[in-house]
Amino acid sequence: MPIYANPANLPPAITEVAEMLGMNQVRLAILAVVAQYPEGVQSGFIIEELELQSRTVTRHLAQLVDEGWLITDEPAGQRAGKRLTYRTNTGKIRSGLHSIADLIAPEEAADDGR
Repeated sequence: MPIYANPANLPPAITEVAEMLGMNQVRLAILAVVAQYPEGVQSGFIIEELELQSRTVTRHLAQLVDEGWLITDEPAGQRAGKRLTYRTNTGKIRSGLHSIADLIAPEEAADDGR
């Protein structure tokens, strides 16, 4: 499988759900890498970990920050230098995933064995 199709060698179960929901696997892989480091990581580390082009990672990082899935150490548009530290916005991620689960797999339906 080409690296861009599954950049972080995500487990098959996660890949299957991501594909079904139309999730971008590069962004999912970036989130998975950043989530491993609560203190945050810089883009160069993510690029090395995922073995992707810098341009690709930078574009996806910008989208994840714009959408609020990642947070940086600098306010948007105010970079003091060339390097930003990225951290996951765990509150938003957990809330979003719980909302999806509640929508497509409500607890009542799971409890009755259907």
